[in-house]
Formats: sequence, structure tokens, C-alpha cells
Amino acid sequence: MSTQLPLDITEQIISTLWLSPLSPSHRATFIKSSHLVSKMWDAVFSRVAAQDVYILSDSHSWRFLDIFSGRGTSHLRHLLDHLCRSITFEHEHKSLFPCPEEDEFGRAIYLVLRVISASPNRLPRLRRVALVVKDFLEETIFNDRPFLYMPSQVRELDINFWYGAETTSDTVFGIKLKTHIFERFHIPRGSLSFIRRLRVKGTSMAVVKLLLEAWGGGLGASLGIRAGYLEGETASW
Repeated sequence: MSTQLPLDITEQIISTLWLSPLSPSHRATFIKSSHLVSKMWDAVFSRVAAQDVYILSDSHSWRFLDIFSGRGTSHLRHLLDHLCRSITFEHEHKSLFPCPEEDEFGRAIYLVLRVISASPNRLPRLRRVALVVKDFLEETIFNDRPFLYMPSQVRELDINFWYGAETTSDTVFGIKLKTHIFERFHIPRGSLSFIRRLRVKGTSMAVVKLLLEAWGGGLGASLGIRAGYLEGETASW
């Protein structure tokens, strides 16, 4: 008698775990473990992970680009092109301070989105891009202008900066009230006009303003804006 789970149950288990709010470290462990369980588990996991991609570090971004560019297996490239509907960039630091002046993660986001944008016929199902980072200074992300090249098929952009318990509420409040936009943050006005839903949380008002100008709001936009938070949705085409 086979001890292997039926395919549909295996897929349900993997999908439930993959779409759960795992920490980056737990998700990385799940990725590594999934390649070791069995051939069937690995095959199902590859399909689930190709549908909702998570990039957890700059090294993960290089792995994604290898697959996307055909330097990995053709099977994984095929899965991305036929299944990928979302890409989430997620990373966390142990604390906000001391913080690096630069972080490779912002550059990784920039490179991934630029490469996808340069191949407009690839990933036709991609509709959502998300950034979730813990204890990051926004300069270390936005100095690399990560959303300068956004794939035009994307319709939802979610940005969430959040902070651990060791970061005081006064510090978080001060971050959110910043109104100065650094020159290197630049994103051209209206360059994200094809986005139908934009959510920004935990950033400064400066970044909210920058993204709102890049988005343009669109006709029929419904907006909710307060310090460090923006949620907007345009009327459907």
C-alpha cells in the first residue's frame, strides 16, 4: 500500500502553507524542505511557488532571473510563463538601528522588475506586485528606484513597511511624518497609471506622495490617505 498522499490533498496542503503569512525565514525553510520530501511534492510545490512567487533576498532574485532567462530548467521557465500571477518581495532586518546605508534588496527588486518589463510577452498572467519589509529605512529601498520599471500587465501594487516591537512608536511616527523626497527616489509622474489598485503602508508621507504622483490616481479613483498610509482604487476599464 502506498503511503504517498493523493495529488489533490498534497496540492491543498502546499497551497495552504505557501499562502500563509510565514516569516521570510520560515518560508525559506519551507522552500528547502519541499525539495527533499518526494518527487511528487517537489513537482507540486514548483507549480504552487511559480503561481505566487516570493523573493526573499538578493540571492533569491538571481535565482529567479536565472529561471526567467532560461539559465535554469526549461520546465521552471514554462511554469513561470503560464502560472505566475503575483510576485512578492519580502525581507526583514533584526532591528531598524543600526541600519546599513545601502541594501542590496532594493537593487534586486529593480533588476527583477526591469528584466520582466523588457520582455512584455512574458508572464502574461502577472497582476500583482508586493513589497513587504520589516525594520527597513525606506531610503535603503527607494534609493534604487525599485518601481521605475513596472511590468505593464500588473494591476495591483502593495507596499508594506512594518516595524518590530523594539522600534519605538515615536520613531515610527517620525518616519511617517517625513515630507522631504530625496532626489534619488524619483519615479516619473504618471508612470504607474496602469495600476488599478495601490496600497502603501508604513512609509513616510514623502513616499506616499511620490507613489501617488507616479500612479496618477486615474479617473474615478477612490483614495484613503493618512500619515504613512495610502489605499486607492480606480474604476475598472
